[in-house]
Amino acid sequence: MLAAAASAAGPVKVRWATLPGSSAERSRSAVGGMRIGELAARAGASTRQVRFYEAKGLITSTRGPNNYRDYSETTLARVQQIRELLKAGLSTRLILAIVPCLDSPRDPIVFEGVLPETVAVLERERDRLTERIDILTRNRDAMTDYLDELQQRAH
Repeated sequence: MLAAAASAAGPVKVRWATLPGSSAERSRSAVGGMRIGELAARAGASTRQVRFYEAKGLITSTRGPNNYRDYSETTLARVQQIRELLKAGLSTRLILAIVPCLDSPRDPIVFEGVLPETVAVLERERDRLTERIDILTRNRDAMTDYLDELQQRAH
């Protein structure tokens, strides 16, 4: 389907739209790839953030015949993990260091040349996250108690 939009300020812009259920959409979903806009929307990120994660080496994509980036469902899960780790305060540099462990932290992973400083940073971040989780848990519990008290007094 061809979609056109004209504006008073400039020429007509033309783009091709993929119709739901069309052969183009079916062939894309059959391969399992999604374009950057779909990945970003489903992950709650912007396309700019997705490109940033890729530039930092946190995720990868393949290129289709049209040279568009294609992402997998696995990449969607990875972007969601990255966003949570960033929200928790980890840097992209630190996230990059632990990317191999995100999929399967229980697999025997050996990293030659891991510096003691890296281990120390990871331990500090883990401890900081544990402290943050404890604080959040206490806050959640206090809020739950308060809500329970409000509900009891309302009845």
